[in-house]
Amino acid sequence: MVSVALLCRIANKVITLHRPQIARMSVEARRPLIDGSPPAYYAEDIARRFTPQDASALEQGFYLLQRAFASDAERP
Repeated sequence: MVSVALLCRIANKVITLHRPQIARMSVEARRPLIDGSPPAYYAEDIARRFTPQDASALEQGFYLLQRAFASDAERP
């Protein structure tokens, strides 16, 4: 389950980097938006290997898990 959670986090960074408003930003400007685990430089490298269509497919595939993580984060 840990590996699936990590894959979800990576997918979320790829999805974020392919959003038009973020893709137009410089690498330095978007680094704070995606830094963490894995580090931003890895996320940038991984995201370059995906097309926007691939990112959309990732978003659909990880939607339920991402929603579950978001609801867990909202709990006090």
